[in-house]
Amino acid sequence: MVQLVVDAPARRVHVQGREVHLTRSEFDILLALARRPGVPVAKDDLARLLGAEVPTRSTRRGIEVHLANLRRKIGDAQDHPPWIRTVRTRGYLLEREIAQIVG
Repeated sequence: MVQLVVDAPARRVHVQGREVHLTRSEFDILLALARRPGVPVAKDDLARLLGAEVPTRSTRRGIEVHLANLRRKIGDAQDHPPWIRTVRTRGYLLEREIAQIVG
């Protein structure tokens, strides 16, 4: 069941029909996860996506902050199991069949 619609060309996100405003970084992270549902994406890969040539402790921490904000904004785990999961030593993944990418 699709709960999350990611409109890539318009850079818009809807959660259960309501639009959620994300920062550029939050949107880019969500899109990267949505393009590979059920597959962990490494924190270093996400840091590179956001412009870090060589991921550092600081950029990795920045990814953690962006993920925390993203989870809060999409209402992750409020009334349902978490949509974004942390996979220890592997990265983060978006649960399968949660998101639909438009465009």
